[in-house]
Amino acid sequence: VGGQLVFTNTEVGSGEGLDFTATAAEPQALAALGFDSMFVVTGEDTVDRSNSFRINLVVPAPDAEGRSGSVLISLNEEYRSVQQLAASINRQLNSQDADSYIGVRALAVEIEPRVSPPQYELEFRAVEEGEASVISVTSISAEGPDVTQADMYAILQADPYDGSLLETGIEGVTNEYPETTVTLVDPDGNETEIVIPENSEANEIVALFNQQPGVTASSETQVTLPLSGYNSPGDDMFITLNGQRLESTSLEDMADEINSYRGTTLPGFLAEVNETGDLVITNQIGRDVVIAIESSETSDSLVVQGKEGTGPVVLGGSSTADTAAAVGGTVNFILNEGYIMQDPSPVVSGIFGTLDESEYETYILNSFDPDDQDTYNHATSTTIYDSLGNSHIMTQYFVKEPLDQTRPDGESIWAMYVQVDGEDVGDPDPSLPFPQNLEPTQARFELFFNQDGTLDEEGTGNIFITNWDPLDAEGERNGATGSVNVLEGGLPLTEPASSSNFRIDMSGTTQFGSVFSVNEVNQNGYGAGRLTGLEVDGDGVIFARFTNGQAQTLGQVALAYFRDPEGLSPVGDTAWAESFESGVPTIGAPGTGSFGGIRASALEDSNVDLSEELVGLIIAQRNFQASAKTIETTDQVTQTILNL
Repeated sequence: VGGQLVFTNTEVGSGEGLDFTATAAEPQALAALGFDSMFVVTGEDTVDRSNSFRINLVVPAPDAEGRSGSVLISLNEEYRSVQQLAASINRQLNSQDADSYIGVRALAVEIEPRVSPPQYELEFRAVEEGEASVISVTSISAEGPDVTQADMYAILQADPYDGSLLETGIEGVTNEYPETTVTLVDPDGNETEIVIPENSEANEIVALFNQQPGVTASSETQVTLPLSGYNSPGDDMFITLNGQRLESTSLEDMADEINSYRGTTLPGFLAEVNETGDLVITNQIGRDVVIAIESSETSDSLVVQGKEGTGPVVLGGSSTADTAAAVGGTVNFILNEGYIMQDPSPVVSGIFGTLDESEYETYILNSFDPDDQDTYNHATSTTIYDSLGNSHIMTQYFVKEPLDQTRPDGESIWAMYVQVDGEDVGDPDPSLPFPQNLEPTQARFELFFNQDGTLDEEGTGNIFITNWDPLDAEGERNGATGSVNVLEGGLPLTEPASSSNFRIDMSGTTQFGSVFSVNEVNQNGYGAGRLTGLEVDGDGVIFARFTNGQAQTLGQVALAYFRDPEGLSPVGDTAWAESFESGVPTIGAPGTGSFGGIRASALEDSNVDLSEELVGLIIAQRNFQASAKTIETTDQVTQTILNL
């Protein structure tokens, strides 16, 4: 990919050309640029000076460097983006000589709230930080043939009927924190120097330290505007908070207005009026809180109070007073056991003081309390059963732990705490004195997740509960099988179970960017139940069904095979007995070898041929009728003979 080096005459409108010659000290300079000493580039100024505007910078007195001034900016390009417009303006601003340079830069700033595709607006800022300089845009003109004055106002996103829109506000001040170096020492004595850049905000300091092992940092910025320090009798004073102008003129209304911008221009801010009527503004992520005032009355003033123990700042009240202030945040550090921070350099009040023992206090990281929902992220409960069938509630609490730099690939860590019926079930701590060394402790387990959200099952390992003794409603042992903890040899688990020990299988658990949910929970315990029926399957297995939904195998029906079934001896009531002719029986399971199957809950059909038997019955009836007729005839003949 080739490139082109372009030299432009900054004396716009002079019509002068550019002449390049080599100096005696640097004869190779022109050769490096591809020129020779006789090469002359001439040009003609084609800038249309009729399309222009003026950028003004006013530095509050005293202006020792004389930076107050203005620069005329000409627009003579075809602009396709705000970024291109800002770049063109910056080229002209930076081309000024030392006497004319005013130290202003143009930026393309994304409009809030953000949309897709992004939208940008033009913004001017002073390059010199920490002063209440005022930037304004004036003298907008468009007399050329291609651009109207309305076009110029549109390009600059200004309103020709509202001159206040041309003034871009007060340049932000900084917290004036110097560059600071802090040494972190790990338990092995290894030292790591952490350099905090100049003017770093508290949240930026937090980001630096959270990259270090053994350190957890958080930040917050709090500013108080005392009711007694809010002085604007005519309601002429307006406050700008981190670039957002507030239209309210009372502290209570300001609190509501600030909170309304939480989702747009003031993310992370929270405002409230305390009992004494003071306005307390908090940035929950530790950004600098920058407050500026503007008023038509120079006597209007505002007191800004930062962290407790720091002196207040008074804004306004006179024509030479400061009108803006930046308040830095507070950083809280939690150091793992064995880690220390040595005295910073330099020691600056408001950032790091002398780090002696009085600055530290014992802190239990993630002090879990099942009664305090603020100490855990999520919880879920499952019904489990003891050996007597009594139900109990097992609750799992999940706590997100900070990243451990010693873990492979930056795995995420969650702590899982387990309780049963609200009681701890962790193994006793033998290091404690008697009788505390016999009492259950908190059951805490660590779950490690890979960067793709899946559970690192090898790193997590098996999770066993080995110190749960089932209790009744009064908190007494209920007679069910009790625990055998690890110290007593409770592992591995036995089958069938000989204790109340059990395993929690977390396989399939994932960590993704979605809300906490429980998709599936299975447990293999059950409550007490009564027999409701028996079933026999095709293999002759007899099942018992119970009211708790469980089924238990009682046994299996056996079949006997005889070499000659016809040789069995009848013993009555459809029973048959082994005989010499039948041979010795062979016993086996249904459906195997030459054995038949079992058909449960079925009635055997009659083995009589009804049609044949019905015909026989008719024949027998006919025979009976014929015999009866013969007897009747014989009787009549006999009677006749006797009557002769």
